[in-house]
Amino acid sequence: MEVKIEYLSLMSDITKQQEDSVQIDDSTNVKQVIEKLVEKYGENLEKNIYTSYRNLSTYVIIVLTGKDIRTMEGLATKVNSGEELSFIPAIAGG
Repeated sequence: MEVKIEYLSLMSDITKQQEDSVQIDDSTNVKQVIEKLVEKYGENLEKNIYTSYRNLSTYVIIVLTGKDIRTMEGLATKVNSGEELSFIPAIAGG
């Protein structure tokens, strides 16, 4: 089973990919998918997803099949085979 991954903007600059996939099992959650991606792409990806306290950064929006994970169960949100997880940098400025 696998989940599709989409990287936008800065996230694709970090990974050098726009799309990817990760093998998952029945009990995989968003945090476990991120751990696999950090193993693959390294510390720079991790720094852009988490705060220094391993909380989800406010500068990245993670969307699972069209829904922001913050409106679901956050990092504990279950991921099912065939779903798409998108990493979108939040845009700020004036």
